[in-house]
Amino acid sequence: MRRVGLLSAVAFALVVAAAAMAATSGWKVQPSPNPGGAMDSQLFGVSCASSRTCTAVGDSTKDFTVFSTLAERWTGTKWSIQHTPTPGGTYGDLYAVSCAGAKTCISVGDYEPSGTAVVALAERFNGKKWSVLHPLNPAGASGSALRGVSCISARACTAVGDYTNAGVDQTLVQRWNGKVWAIKRTPNPSGANLSVLNAVTCTSRSACTAVGTSRNGSAVYTTLTERWNGTKWSINPSPNPAGSQHAELDSVSCTAAGGCIAVGSYQKKPSHSRTLAERWNGKKWSIQHTVNPTTDPNKFLLGVSCTSRSACTAVGYTSGPIVWQATLVEHWNGSKWSVERSPHPGTDSQLHGLSCVSTSTCTAVGLYEKSSGGQKTLVEHR
Repeated sequence: MRRVGLLSAVAFALVVAAAAMAATSGWKVQPSPNPGGAMDSQLFGVSCASSRTCTAVGDSTKDFTVFSTLAERWTGTKWSIQHTPTPGGTYGDLYAVSCAGAKTCISVGDYEPSGTAVVALAERFNGKKWSVLHPLNPAGASGSALRGVSCISARACTAVGDYTNAGVDQTLVQRWNGKVWAIKRTPNPSGANLSVLNAVTCTSRSACTAVGTSRNGSAVYTTLTERWNGTKWSINPSPNPAGSQHAELDSVSCTAAGGCIAVGSYQKKPSHSRTLAERWNGKKWSIQHTVNPTTDPNKFLLGVSCTSRSACTAVGYTSGPIVWQATLVEHWNGSKWSVERSPHPGTDSQLHGLSCVSTSTCTAVGLYEKSSGGQKTLVEHR
């Protein structure tokens, strides 16, 4: 049920890489810590309340049998690890975080209680410490996960993900009112045997957009977008690249109810993924032309953040036929997407999450690995 689960079959099983892209003065690596004794650490999501206050979340492991939740905080001068609880004690992941202010954040993911199936997890930062908020597990569900979250205030957060019932993955949305979680009814495409919501963004209590993917009976994955109008969730039809066999949206950012950008990837043939971006203009979704740099057969966009309708940045990574992965950053200027060169400090470098507080100030998080020395947290800043 991990956030990278859908990608793992497509991306992490790939034999990867190509010539690395050199860093420029725009994007720079910010040193970030790793838990003591950790063999692997990674960051999946980040939220910045200002240029001096950011929170990033992910997981770490010392022996690959116990995975612990991980949160790090930027205070304007350095990143430091915050203590986060891992209920169940053996498996915990945080995939996304949303901060409504410098002292109020909600993070979501999943954990494994006592060796059973993983269930949804939420944690709250109150300015001093993190504590567990137990979201609901839908009736009859054999497992659940929350993969994205958006908070417009400390008392108004929406989290999305999926749950499994009778072997079928279905969309899941929960809302936090400051005291309790409540499950909201969401639709699933007709005939789908898998439907997942990977990310959500809300511009008000009555306007949220969620994105993900759905699989039909022919094992074809198609993009999935849903919208909340203050009363109910409904499917918003979204296009798929012609001939694609696997298309998914992994992140979405809206600057207004009628202006959103969603990013992800698609495949026309196995092990050849290309970047995907779609734009909502208030009436319909349309595919945008994105850049697929290098000759690497695989390119993914996993995070996007917009500060206006004409200023969006997306992050991800590229991979090729040698064991190598390189960070990927693309920018939308209102008329076209272009690549921004970014650092990749290891033989494998990926960016998963992004938060921009202005057109020129963004923070991206992910992971890197040098010479099979284990994955380390990666933070890049522009």
